[in-house]
Amino acid sequence: PRKVLTFRCLGRSSERRSRETGVSISAIKLSEIGVLLPQGRRKTAQCTLFTSLTESEANQLCNDFGKLCHYNFPSRPLALCAQERHREETENGYDLVVVDKAIQMVDEFIQLMTPSTSHFPSNGVKQEKRVDEAIYTELYNFDTLTHGFGINTINHVMSTFKNYLNCLKEFR
Repeated sequence: PRKVLTFRCLGRSSERRSRETGVSISAIKLSEIGVLLPQGRRKTAQCTLFTSLTESEANQLCNDFGKLCHYNFPSRPLALCAQERHREETENGYDLVVVDKAIQMVDEFIQLMTPSTSHFPSNGVKQEKRVDEAIYTELYNFDTLTHGFGINTINHVMSTFKNYLNCLKEFR
């Protein structure tokens, strides 16, 4: 049977949760990683539409989305349309300095969001963190809630936007 990523993330603490003695210990461990289990008979942990996905399904979905963005998103026609509209309003079109700064900002954002911030390192080796601990924790929680889909998908979207900006430079 396929393991749902939640069990992988929680490890043995999810097994101890059902035992009477380990309830408080596992609740503390879960709260440390950002998962709060409320008291009471009907427990409602934070769930998303990605909860039922396995790690491999989330990665496959993300990879498919990335390929669609790369090969099928109309960056070039959109950039041409935007450049023509802007030329109608001004003589020169977009300022290259502004576009270059936007590309630098996108590059910096992508660099901050690379797999080093994810708890699913692509090569199995944990890399050094590029952001402070509080931001890392927020990104880790986001990545956990999306089962590895969210951060990689945001990177694909930002790369697509970067392609659009590069096309704007070409049409200058």
